[in-house]
Amino acid sequence: MADVRVTVNEQVYQITCGEGEEDRVTALAQYLDGHIQHLTSNIGHIAESRLLMLAGLTVCDELFAAREQLSAGRPQPDPALELLLHDAAERIERLTTALQTEDAQGENPAS
Repeated sequence: MADVRVTVNEQVYQITCGEGEEDRVTALAQYLDGHIQHLTSNIGHIAESRLLMLAGLTVCDELFAAREQLSAGRPQPDPALELLLHDAAERIERLTTALQTEDAQGENPAS
């Protein structure tokens, strides 16, 4: 396992990930942070939990739109694409669990 430090909403988090996944986790965090920055510029500062929930919904909306766009031209889903989407969903769940675990343990994310 590897550890990577990412910054989301001006908070630094240490995330444990698989060896070789550090760049991907960093890119995902930067992508999420971009959504958060966009939201805060449009609606101002709100509670972090609500902000993260709204950013998550925005990313999920993008995923659903991409799925719909891909499936619009195909009567049957592409098994390889389904596998990639399933893998991405599992990675998101692992990252979410890691963040929730750190939060529940009362760790200071800024350290």
